[in-house]
Amino acid sequence: MKRYTVILKDAVILLIVSTIFVTLCGRFFKSLKNTSEVNPLVTAVLQGDIKGAGELLGEKGFQASSGGYPDAASYASSLANAADELGRTPLMWAAYANFNSEERLAEIDKKRAEFAELLIGNGADAAA
Repeated sequence: MKRYTVILKDAVILLIVSTIFVTLCGRFFKSLKNTSEVNPLVTAVLQGDIKGAGELLGEKGFQASSGGYPDAASYASSLANAADELGRTPLMWAAYANFNSEERLAEIDKKRAEFAELLIGNGADAAA
């Protein structure tokens, strides 16, 4: 039984240390989640969340916005055309895929095509 006490003690210490590490350093792991600090719509595209993107562009997103938009359509268009610091719009993010596997690329293309349709349907400028 004494042998197991040492193992259990080490396991508890490891659990405590790893919990502290993840809690304190959690902000450094944010990039692993495919998030965008600027536009939540880009985050939805990167995470493959078509339902969330639809909600952001819909009436729910308009009502949750800080205002300044005369109607839901102008809000959706503004969000769909919001460029990041490098000039990339959510539609550009939806169109971009960088995979060296043809199977993976085809899988992502199917998902991202839905985003492109959603964004263009909500006023995204396809000519930009």
